[in-house]
Order: sequence, then C-alpha cells, then structure tokens
Amino acid sequence: MKLRRKLSLSTSLALSLAWLSVATPPLSAQPAQAAAAPPQITDPAALGLLEANPSTPQQLVQAVDTLLALGYPTAAAPLVKQLLDARMDDATCYALVQQFGSDTFMRLNRQPSVEGASQLAMYVLTGASRYAVDPARLNDLIDKIATGDNVARLAYAEELRTAGPAGVNALLAALVDPNRRDQQTALYQALLLQGSNAIGPCLAALDAPNQQTRAFAAQALGALKSRKAVPYLAGPAVDATVDPQFRAAAQEAMQNLLGAVPSRDEVVGY
Repeated sequence: MKLRRKLSLSTSLALSLAWLSVATPPLSAQPAQAAAAPPQITDPAALGLLEANPSTPQQLVQAVDTLLALGYPTAAAPLVKQLLDARMDDATCYALVQQFGSDTFMRLNRQPSVEGASQLAMYVLTGASRYAVDPARLNDLIDKIATGDNVARLAYAEELRTAGPAGVNALLAALVDPNRRDQQTALYQALLLQGSNAIGPCLAALDAPNQQTRAFAAQALGALKSRKAVPYLAGPAVDATVDPQFRAAAQEAMQNLLGAVPSRDEVVGY
C-alpha cells in the first residue's frame, strides 16, 4: 500500500471536505439541466464496462470514473445512483478513497450534469474521514503493532499514519497504559514512524498532566530532530524541580537537537 508521506489521509480528506462544503451549492440551488438525449455509446471501453455489469463499490466507482473520462455522463448516472442506494459503511468509503484517491471524488463533485454526483462525493469522503480516525480502528492497529512481527509492525504503523494526529495521540496514550508496559518498545518505534505527523501532537503532549507522556513526547521530538521543540525542552532539561524522567528525556532530546545539553545560564540567557 502506498501512502503519501507529506500529507496524511485524514488531513487530505479534511481539506477535500472543506473545499466541497464551500464549492458545492445545495442541490436546490444547482441550475436545472435541460433534458438531452443520451449520446450513443460507441467507445469499446465504455461498452465493455457496461456489459460487465459492475456491482461492487470498487467496480462501480471505477466504471463511473472511466465513463466520465470518456464523456458519457448519462451512462454514469445510474451507477452513481446505485452507489448512493447502497448506503456504504465508513470502512467501505475509506477503502474506496485508499484505492482511488480523494481526487477521484473531487472530480466527481465537478459533474453538475450527473444527478447525485456531488452527494456521492461528499458521502464517500465524509465516511472515509470518520473511519480514518475511528477509535476502534486505531486501537485495533495499535494492538497489531504491539503483537506483530517486525514486517507487520512497519505495515501497521504506516497504516496508522493515515489517521494523522489522532493516530499519534492514540500511540501516546498506549505508551503510558500500564497494561502495555511490555509493548512500549514496539509502540515507541511506531510513534517515530509517524514522522512529521508526530511533531504537533508531541509538542502539545509536553504539557500533558502525565509525566510519562511528557517524557515519551520529549524523547520522540529529539529522535525526530524537531528544532521546534528546543524552546519547550530547554527549560525542563536544566530545571532540577522537573520530574526526573521528563528531565532526562528533555536532556536526551537537547543532546540530539543541539549536540549538547545547555547549561542553566545558557538557558536563562536564551
């Protein structure tokens, strides 16, 4: 499975949904389309798609996208209705976005002549967005990360990236779960595999009430070489009143980020 490293699926879906909410007028506000005779289908690819009688959501989306690309919106309309009538669950919507990409449904939204196209695009993207951050899904992935072999752990950690910050927060919560102490190594490695997705949640976690959460967040920020963390970790690294576990993690992070732990005077001056 190929995942975009720079933009998590949850972020991509959120941006797509935000755009759709602005760009798509209500159905009642869309201009009425004059009735037109459906064009005769002559393209062998289009004919083949219809003759194959697509029925699964994947087959139907592929057929709709192809028919629209070939210039047969009238032929695509019944398939759009079939997808809407199926009332697909969130997991199916997520699978469709994973397979076809959110751009496919953005294109579908730009088909005012196809009744139901905009509704289908919003339905699929909304369902996929919900599923991407569903707590039950995240917990299931974390369980698999904790118990799988090295290859499986990598795959599940990559899958968790699609949840964006929600996946990182779920990992941070799992890391301090007393029932998962023997799984911490695997979970921490998965946290680092979240890459840039982990920076924001880990910075926020530096203010968490749980000191162990702060320590894991600080350690991760140092390992991820996030220079944004320096102003937040410089103080705890030299403050003798800070929890020892958190202070040690802050010092380790500063060593990774600056090559040395600054002195108290240097931090005060900074």
